[in-house]
Amino acid sequence: MNSHRLHEAALHGNISRLRTLISEGTKVDGTLKKDETPIYIAAHNGHDDINGVSPLFIAAQNGDVNIVSQLISAGANINLAERNGYTPLYTAAEQGYIDIVEILVSKSPDIDIRAQNGLTSLMIALKNQLMMIVDLLKNEKVKRLKLLVISAVQSGDTEKLHPLLSEIENPNIVDQDGNYLLHLAIKNIQPAVLKNLVKLSSINLNFCNKIGGTPLTHCIKSDNLELIDTMFELVPPANKQVESIDLIIESPLGSSGCAVVYKGEYLNKSVAVKTLITNKSPDTFFREVETMEKCRSPYVLRLIGVCDFNSTSPKLVLEFMDGGDSRSYLNRKKNKLPTLTNYSTLEIAWVIANVRCDFYVTMYACFMMMCRKKSQRVTRKIHTTMTQDTGTLYWTAPEVLKGRHY
Repeated sequence: MNSHRLHEAALHGNISRLRTLISEGTKVDGTLKKDETPIYIAAHNGHDDINGVSPLFIAAQNGDVNIVSQLISAGANINLAERNGYTPLYTAAEQGYIDIVEILVSKSPDIDIRAQNGLTSLMIALKNQLMMIVDLLKNEKVKRLKLLVISAVQSGDTEKLHPLLSEIENPNIVDQDGNYLLHLAIKNIQPAVLKNLVKLSSINLNFCNKIGGTPLTHCIKSDNLELIDTMFELVPPANKQVESIDLIIESPLGSSGCAVVYKGEYLNKSVAVKTLITNKSPDTFFREVETMEKCRSPYVLRLIGVCDFNSTSPKLVLEFMDGGDSRSYLNRKKNKLPTLTNYSTLEIAWVIANVRCDFYVTMYACFMMMCRKKSQRVTRKIHTTMTQDTGTLYWTAPEVLKGRHY
């Protein structure tokens, strides 16, 4: 009998009565039977048949936020459907009760349940042109789909991943820790998943996670050759031909014996433009381009392309690192002065160690450039005649100090 009273309280929105009945242990998912008394039928706003209906369904159908919340808190089954297959979410979506839909969605109901008419909650909202509810349910569906994709990537379940990715418009999904799918595949050592992901035309190979790492740098840190090979094969070579009309040269950044480096803009992105000083031989530039193409590494400044390469004034278009050089950075840190970015000593040492592993070279602090987006690159060109003298002792290879060839 108490179950009947619970239905009546739900029908009339009597929250205090509902709480009392729940506290007395009344079953919150009880449904009405065919032999219900007329009072329950009459109470249902003129509906003449409410067989198999739960109190939560009634509250959702009536748009009663308080009753719905109370019943859910008491453990009501949010997926319990009446005899036509209508769930509380379906009836709330059908009638446009967006507050009820929001409450139900927050409790993770099955949004793909189809009623006997073949429609889901999303379909009935779309049919009734209730677009706010349509958007809410679509967003929830996408959110859940992304979580399933992330789970499949982490577990290495390629069979489950394929159909899920076909439903995702944008595969550049990021998890709560700021890792994209490529980062997650690498972090969890899933080479098969990584190979499948990089085949997607819309996947971005260069997105950085929260700590500023690209998928390639994470591969290198993983020390897994299969992962490294998979990613490194995808690193695009330099676009040798940069049209001068697309290149804007701005303010100078610095100079050396044969070149001046300017800040510039190429295809709406900031770049560094290295220009040859007049009357200097372009041979150095040619060797530098050849070396950078052969020695691609995430720890070496990337060559984007060249401009006017066959002229007497060739230009190299390089990554622009907006954090300055590491020598200036370390000096400012030492003197407790403000810096454009913030790196730990370990992070700087990591880059130096990896460059020395990739290319056995003498390191000068002034040639390690830094970026505000937590990345560092070496700008010095790499070939056997690079070191002309010992330079700063802390940054010179031991064999150079001893006067030996390297």
